[in-house]
Amino acid sequence: MLTLDKAVAQAYAVNKVPTILALDPDGRELGRTVVKPAETGKFLEESLAKYPRGVFWAESLAEARKRAERDRKPIVALVEDSRVAKTIESKGLKDLHGKFVWARIALEKESEDLKELGAAKAGQIAVVDGKVLGMEEPKTEKEILAFLGRFTGEKK
Repeated sequence: MLTLDKAVAQAYAVNKVPTILALDPDGRELGRTVVKPAETGKFLEESLAKYPRGVFWAESLAEARKRAERDRKPIVALVEDSRVAKTIESKGLKDLHGKFVWARIALEKESEDLKELGAAKAGQIAVVDGKVLGMEEPKTEKEILAFLGRFTGEKK
């Protein structure tokens, strides 16, 4: 049980005690309630159902870097491509989901993220750990596994 901290209470606009907040690893609110203890389990189950199991996408390299530093993992940056994103989110790649921090980078002409990655086309994937370690444009699940496997020591 956590005690009420004024700064936390203000940050999450908590004005009733007890309030139960469900937060994702980045502090984003998934749900809140002022419930009786007997109802807590149901509330947490419903809130956690909103949290994506699998790939949790950062929307920029800056956001991904914060997570990577916290979690001590390299970043996989995907230049926006919904087909490749769905492949990455598939069950076939689930063993890789927890090994990286995942970032989806918008394909915008003046994007600083794209400049830093040296990327120019949708579907390119870069592995970043302080610097870009590698970049490819894989088309299939097998090609994605092979590329990312180079950075995990796994051969697929």
